[in-house]
Amino acid sequence: MLLPAQDGDKVSVPFSDPSRPGTVRVELMHGDITVRTHSGKDVLVDMAGARAATSRTRTSRRTPAEVEGLKRIDVSGSRMDVEERENVIRVNSGVSQGNVTVTVPQNTSLKLKTLTGTVDVEGVRGEVEANSLKGAVRITNTEGSVVAHSLNGKVIVSLNRVTPDKAMAFSTMTGDIDVTMPADTKARLRLKNDHGEVWSDFEMKLESTPKVETTAKAADGKYKVKFERMVTGTINGGGPEMSFTTLNGQIRIRQKK
Repeated sequence: MLLPAQDGDKVSVPFSDPSRPGTVRVELMHGDITVRTHSGKDVLVDMAGARAATSRTRTSRRTPAEVEGLKRIDVSGSRMDVEERENVIRVNSGVSQGNVTVTVPQNTSLKLKTLTGTVDVEGVRGEVEANSLKGAVRITNTEGSVVAHSLNGKVIVSLNRVTPDKAMAFSTMTGDIDVTMPADTKARLRLKNDHGEVWSDFEMKLESTPKVETTAKAADGKYKVKFERMVTGTINGGGPEMSFTTLNGQIRIRQKK
């Protein structure tokens, strides 16, 4: 079922089978993704921000001489497509610019990606994958598993409950990682931070054996061994793996109060 967005209006999209959890996938070229929850069964997609951003971009262009004195009538709307198939709803902006707000049932899983915007998710109980190239990723008040990545931005995650058998990953090239989890979370942590510090109020049992990243033979016949700048350890006896990786920034792992 393909639903073309018109004039930036809100679109209500039902899942094929509302009796089971669905998935929402959002891909934007330029814009922020905001996800909130409600008690309804449908997914609400608000593309008003996309329409406004697109309009601003167009009106900034120089007006050709042949249309001087005429008023432009915008007939393209937000240029976004919303599609539902087999309990998966896809929102795709193509090359349009703008922000999208999606309201979903709490048990919905999310796969979100934007190149030049932020990702902000709150209240979801499904699995979350969030990726931003040039913006922050913020996922709060959630229950489930999270994979969050930003190339140039902070990654902030607050979990009310952690899925016992699911691995999670939090990474950024330039920015801090700040993750809050319940105090009884069981996990094996992999912490890699090339130019920064790691802070935590969890009692962590560290593994002492360093791992070799590369081994190379020098011109004089000697071997050079480079050890990986990674710390591994367990909290509350261990569990699924959680990786934390940043090149420039702090890693902070907190117990939820």
